[in-house]
Amino acid sequence: MARLGGATISALADVGIYGSEVRYQGRSFIGGMFEALSSLGRIKNTKQKKEIAEMLGFINDNTIYDMSARHQVGDNLNKGWTKAQRTFFKLNLLSWWTNSLKEGAMLGLANYFARQKNLEFKNLNKQLQELFTMYDINPTKWDVIRKTAMEKADDGKEFINIGLLDQISDADVKKITGLEKMTDRQIRIEKEKFKAAVSGILLDRSIYAVIEPDARVKGFMTQGKLAGTGFGEAIRFFGQFKAFPISIVQKVLGREMDYFKGRKQGDIGRGIRGMSALMVTSAMLGYMSMTLKDLLKGRSPRDITKPKTIMAALLQGGGLGIYGDVLFNEVRDKFALLGGLVGPIGVTTADVLMAIKHGTRLEFSKASKSAYDAVTAMIPFYNLFYIKSAFDYMIGYQIMETIKPGILERIENRMEKDYNQHFLFTKPSTLFKGFN
Repeated sequence: MARLGGATISALADVGIYGSEVRYQGRSFIGGMFEALSSLGRIKNTKQKKEIAEMLGFINDNTIYDMSARHQVGDNLNKGWTKAQRTFFKLNLLSWWTNSLKEGAMLGLANYFARQKNLEFKNLNKQLQELFTMYDINPTKWDVIRKTAMEKADDGKEFINIGLLDQISDADVKKITGLEKMTDRQIRIEKEKFKAAVSGILLDRSIYAVIEPDARVKGFMTQGKLAGTGFGEAIRFFGQFKAFPISIVQKVLGREMDYFKGRKQGDIGRGIRGMSALMVTSAMLGYMSMTLKDLLKGRSPRDITKPKTIMAALLQGGGLGIYGDVLFNEVRDKFALLGGLVGPIGVTTADVLMAIKHGTRLEFSKASKSAYDAVTAMIPFYNLFYIKSAFDYMIGYQIMETIKPGILERIENRMEKDYNQHFLFTKPSTLFKGFN
């Protein structure tokens, strides 16, 4: 809550990842990006589409927060802190962003399946056949789905509706299972299992389109160490903000790399095209994300020809936006860069240690600046992208100039040198001279 105020702006690169997943399903990369942007631009789906999404298995993140706060044990926060986090992610717009994209991903895939309803399994495109095979959907099951589970929404688009699978006949259940003699109870159980399996495809692919750390990622990051133990807490501190980039490596880059490793013969070209499209698009969206952040700070866009700008865009687009902000921050001491790689606790620890170091040397100006960074980094809600910029212009820049005279001018010079970047309005160094 003290660090992720601009997470939604950093999440702009999600649109490229969404396109990569749609391409993997057998559709168009560009079409997937357009679908993602349409989901965001729509703001809110119609009531009927929301009901279809709920039947597909979509659960709003706010509902998940409520359920986990009341019933789940383990690494989760208590009810009070969970409620505070829920409020924070509403205010920084990340809940809206994630819910809109996930709902759009599930409806998009359900619509894609519905548009194939007139095709037999053998006539589906290769990618979709691979996808169905991965989730154990064979020709018999596909015939049942396309015959039974299709529904038109109020805008004329057709979708799979999982609820309609309740209507499949007993004969279809016997075809799916390959069993001739089944009791009524067995038939009911198999229907529910079939519904869950089809819903599972849509749910699973939605967290590939809108990257979400899952149990596999969490297991990799915690290495099975329990929360509350010394090593368990250390590895969790180190892992803060790293779940998203690790998820990208495992879910997206790993998927494309499979083609290079020969997992699927003759598909090396597909892997090259997929990786190239993802890298180029992520870098472009990363630059757009940085530019939007800079505009909110009253700064001009960074010079795209500068090597640091290109590197920062790649970091931002590759899921390392938080660390890109730290590694390329104009006012950070080099000692803080190592802390930034360790994690947010490392950044704050570095600031505290720097304050102590400068204080013991009687360098009170530097000590005050490090202490100011440490304190502001720990204030919940302070870093919301629309609060941080307003605070800086109201009082933040004045405080910085007071505790370390000349720092604003040095920031401006560093911006110009590294990124050929300027403040769009009056330079802070001319407005703020510190408190007298």
